[in-house]
Amino acid sequence: MTTPTPEHPALTAVRKSGSQKVKVAVSDIDGILRGKYLHIDKFLGAAEPSPGGGFGFCDVVLGWDMTDTCYDNSSLTGWQHGFPDALARIDLATYRQVPWDGGVPFFLGEFVNADGTPSPICPRQTLKRVLRRAEKLGLLVMTGMAGVLLAWLHGRPALRRFAAWRRPEAALLRRMAGLGLPVTGTFAVETGLFLAISLLIGQLGAAPLAAHQIALSIASVSFMIPLAIGQAANVRVGNRVGAGDAAGARRAGLVAIGLGAAAEAVAVAVLLLAPGTLAGLYIDPALPANAEALATAMTLIGIAAAFQVADGMQAVAAGALRGLGDTRVPFGLAAVGYWGLGFPLAWWLTGPMGAGPAGAWWGLAASLLAVAVALTLRFLRQSGRLVS
Repeated sequence: MTTPTPEHPALTAVRKSGSQKVKVAVSDIDGILRGKYLHIDKFLGAAEPSPGGGFGFCDVVLGWDMTDTCYDNSSLTGWQHGFPDALARIDLATYRQVPWDGGVPFFLGEFVNADGTPSPICPRQTLKRVLRRAEKLGLLVMTGMAGVLLAWLHGRPALRRFAAWRRPEAALLRRMAGLGLPVTGTFAVETGLFLAISLLIGQLGAAPLAAHQIALSIASVSFMIPLAIGQAANVRVGNRVGAGDAAGARRAGLVAIGLGAAAEAVAVAVLLLAPGTLAGLYIDPALPANAEALATAMTLIGIAAAFQVADGMQAVAAGALRGLGDTRVPFGLAAVGYWGLGFPLAWWLTGPMGAGPAGAWWGLAASLLAVAVALTLRFLRQSGRLVS
């Protein structure tokens, strides 16, 4: 008597999910996921082991760019072939649930030839092939971004010189260290303050600490926008300085600071209008045990709204100052603002004044406001000197 093969745990999970559809996705030639839904019955058939199973996916994804524009020099796919469906197999080991899509089951697929062998132009199959070669060499590949970037630079003659190996130049290294180390220090004193605030609130109990983590996570999401704008400001201002356009550098920095403030103003509206909804994404409001953490989190989210604009401005102003090559004074301003004002005030409000987690966050807010004002004024002064 033949013992039946046990069902793969991912298939069991899909059956138990109660979902009538499953999302599957394959990688196009540029590494972008392209997906579609399969009815549960069709998915279960597609998930059968080789030589059965598989599903069809239009092979146009192996011959277009990220804007869905087809390449005109493709030989393996194209209008001349009619863009037929290519066979893809489901990798059951990639099972996930998509939280923003009702928890629908999700799997990655990979293209195979008609005989079941890996497709040579499937990006995922290529990656797996490279990983197997690395394993045979005794190498464990953790990330490939640096290697991909280096290969991309070497593949373009106009950019190849930026990837060429050359003898280190002591003067250049000293200059880079002089610019870079203060930037490291600025990030260190800021993140160190947030860590210290967490430790401070952690002494108040589990519920205050949970509320702090919830509010901090929500505030961090909106902070990603001005952080990115700050990086762009660094590049834009530096570009204009290098071009000898002092007025353009000043304009680029001010526009970026205003854009960062505007983005955070939108975040302020969201935080003020829906603090309970946002906190409810992290803990169940219906559970009585969560009542204290939920109430505290809503209070902290309100305080976060008070310093969002300042937080955005300081992040962008710091980036704009880096574009000017000004990093040492901003580091000093940040150190004084965060540790000369912010933490002492947070400790005093939390402990001696008995304000609890809210006191710690008001100390944080005061430091961010002080640093935002100082860095913005610094940029106005330094860029003004260039113009004059």
